[in-house]
Amino acid sequence: MKKRYFKHLKEIFISILILVIIHFLSIKYLNIFEEIFIYIIIFFSLSLYYIFSILDFDSSHLKSDILYLLGINILMFSIIKYMYADKEVFLWFLISTSSFIMIKILLSNMLKNNQKTLVFIDFDGNIEAVFNESLEIKSCIFKNLDDLKKSNEVLEIIYRPFLNKEVLDKLFELKLLGINTIEYFDFFEQYQGKINIDIISKEWFLKSKEFKLLHSNFSKRMKRFVDIIISILLLILLFPIFLLTYICIKLETPKEFFLSSAFFKQKRIGLLGKEFTIIKFRSMKIHDPKSFSKYSSKDDKRITKVGRIIRKLRIDELPQLLNVIKGDMSFIGPRPEWNELGKEYEELLNLYSLRYAMKPGITGLAQVMYSYGANLDDAKRKLEYDIYYIEYFSFLLDLIIIFKTIKIVIFGRGV
Repeated sequence: MKKRYFKHLKEIFISILILVIIHFLSIKYLNIFEEIFIYIIIFFSLSLYYIFSILDFDSSHLKSDILYLLGINILMFSIIKYMYADKEVFLWFLISTSSFIMIKILLSNMLKNNQKTLVFIDFDGNIEAVFNESLEIKSCIFKNLDDLKKSNEVLEIIYRPFLNKEVLDKLFELKLLGINTIEYFDFFEQYQGKINIDIISKEWFLKSKEFKLLHSNFSKRMKRFVDIIISILLLILLFPIFLLTYICIKLETPKEFFLSSAFFKQKRIGLLGKEFTIIKFRSMKIHDPKSFSKYSSKDDKRITKVGRIIRKLRIDELPQLLNVIKGDMSFIGPRPEWNELGKEYEELLNLYSLRYAMKPGITGLAQVMYSYGANLDDAKRKLEYDIYYIEYFSFLLDLIIIFKTIKIVIFGRGV
């Protein structure tokens, strides 16, 4: 598991443990249905903690995080009190909330005092730049590698491959002194959570010990099973939103009510490069694609008033649940590209076809980690996240992407 996306796992497990222990200490004599309900509340609370970044122990957001924590806990315990009026839940609320606040303050201060200093060196061993763990530039206090030996800071040296013998000897000595070293490619993955496509090749892909989903039939079947269950549940639960969106799109052009479609269909590239027809709610005016740019943007004049709202909330993507049930798509995966653009990217971007190794998704890592893409450079940046997702796929990473997607929908960010 890579540090970029799983850095809060320890805190999440601690949180679950505390909540469960407090549950058994303070609420007794519950029947099985009450037990299940309590655990659902616990899971929902932790989900909200993650969505609102409360599990991010960054001391700079400590006050706002504590306010979010209080708000969520008041909501959760109000629900429990309403459902079980005869149970004493105030003690549980008091203990769990105060425990979380104390742990958050303690860990935030501990992490603040144990931040790593990242030192980048070039091929000749010269110090290029110095960053903190948030990748913010620090003023360089080191003139050369020998200065690192005298530092009291927690250091990590990021070096490039193919170093000369003299530099390798110095790094070897620093490593013996307890200073961590990491090759640039590994740093790119661990700290930025993506793959640098400028330095990978087909040989790299062949040598990789990851990409485990590609040869795990069990994982493929499990992912498909989860896709079907989630899609059916969402279609049922969100049917009122489907109906309302359909009516709003139709009413926006009343003169064409019976002529225009509320849906948009387009050929996209799916698994192993096979084309399929994607279904979305129409968010643009009906137009001739040949008369406009291949790329759309946030401020595209073709986007309708209703379209702007449903795009912001990602409601326009909901009909793709039908694509998921049909088997053309997965709930999570690289976003399917328009076949015209996809073929163009295959010629221009290194290993672009690698993203066809998995079924495309309604949401994906690139969508939650990168802003709206409107040019070739954006496509390249998103490809770096897509390849990372395919290489390190896990159901836990899928869960994190779902949480991040919910967060984007709530706060109105992303594509």
